[in-house]
Amino acid sequence: MKTLTTLSLAALLTLAPQFSQAGFLDALFGAPQLSDIYVGPDFEAIHEPGAKVAVLGVANAGEEDMSVERGIILGDLVAKSVHRKNRDIEIENPTNLVKTLGQPAMEDLLKFFRQNTDLDLPHLSLIEQKYPAASHLLVVRIDRNRIDKDTSRFEFSEKKPTASASYDKNGKLQLNDFKLEADSTEVTDNYSTSRDMAITINIFDLKKSITVWSGHVHKRDTRTRNQTREYSANHKDRFKEELVEALAGGIVSGITGTTADPFPAPIPTEELLGQLLQAFAQKLP
Repeated sequence: MKTLTTLSLAALLTLAPQFSQAGFLDALFGAPQLSDIYVGPDFEAIHEPGAKVAVLGVANAGEEDMSVERGIILGDLVAKSVHRKNRDIEIENPTNLVKTLGQPAMEDLLKFFRQNTDLDLPHLSLIEQKYPAASHLLVVRIDRNRIDKDTSRFEFSEKKPTASASYDKNGKLQLNDFKLEADSTEVTDNYSTSRDMAITINIFDLKKSITVWSGHVHKRDTRTRNQTREYSANHKDRFKEELVEALAGGIVSGITGTTADPFPAPIPTEELLGQLLQAFAQKLP
């Protein structure tokens, strides 16, 4: 015999020592997760008067295609996310950096970061020399941007009592062959679409050509849709009902030229990326 054990939230926290309590609760409720955080001893210089962070853009190593040009444009989302949570950090989008370095150089820098999740001394020195207005550089890489689809089915049969009635020799009414028979079956199909995204973020000190902050942020967002139908409990009748349903769907597809997709649309890439960037911005010292 199996026993179902219920654990309190406090007990669950004690069973997960590798998480902080805040991190465990974030994971439990679907908030973005930060990991492998590095904060260098020189990070505080980012808050000094005259310090300015330039955003290079977003490099893409994920499953979904994204042009380098789009990655530069997304740099504006990065800058706004940091500014919204950290008003004392002066940060700018890639616009001035593009004007100074030129589009080809920007694309080469993002391609290098996509391949290495780092920028070497020659690249950092180039930016520091050509754009001395910036003291720091922030770059983001999409490491994973995967869409998964899943489906499951649940069936529930409603039963009604059936019996035959007769009178015995004393004239008393009695029920014979009493039993519960399925009257109808309710079928619920659950469709889910998930987008799983992970990003790496680096902040470089351009004067010293060193990394002063780095880390990873991850979240999986799942959208669900349910379809419920009712069929006869009799197997032959149910087969006919399902066949008619399938034929009707085929006729509609033939007329419209499209097939209805039961799966919900995933969260857009930019929306989920924005959530990850907000989580990063909130954790900056």
